[in-house]
Amino acid sequence: MAKQMAVESGVDKLHATVETGSGKILCFTSCAKHGDTWTLHATDGIDVWRLELDKSELESYRDLSNINSMTAFLNKIKSAFESCDLSVSWQGHTATMTAGKGASAMNFDLYEASASKRKTDLQSVLMRLADQATILQTELKKTQDDLESANKQRSAGSSTTTQFYDPLATHKTGQKVVKKKGRSLLNPESKRVKVAKGVNFDEDD
Repeated sequence: MAKQMAVESGVDKLHATVETGSGKILCFTSCAKHGDTWTLHATDGIDVWRLELDKSELESYRDLSNINSMTAFLNKIKSAFESCDLSVSWQGHTATMTAGKGASAMNFDLYEASASKRKTDLQSVLMRLADQATILQTELKKTQDDLESANKQRSAGSSTTTQFYDPLATHKTGQKVVKKKGRSLLNPESKRVKVAKGVNFDEDD
């Protein structure tokens, strides 16, 4: 249940960096591959501190935080990671990860990982971050290619113009319009049509 709740709430693969007095710390989360637990991690790139929680332990932390629902509890953790509203402090071999600030802040005690756990955790987060970086690079390249293609199409479209006859074009260039006899000034390809005058009964026979 802990794993399922973490996945559904989107807290199964979070990460954020935190500046501390002794250097930068990477905080991240994960779910067990072969168990039903959710884990908080903190590492300086060499050592790892971790807190692995099952459903009942998650409920205990939720109660300590005075939050009514598990969804709200996990959403608060997610928000703290996404906004980098985290801090990490040490006391002996224990690291305290704090999510949020003030009276509503939530504290989690992380313990130094064994050599085998440290190796697995570092390998896991390294591969995960590498995968995410590769995906971002691919998406960025596609966006750049699409933008370049759109710019080329726009440039090609702006260079193609439709030609229309403009009877005043010669005036714009300072040239004199030469009127052909019997031709219309506005449409030189058509002849002028004379208006019929009718029959004049006042003319002498």
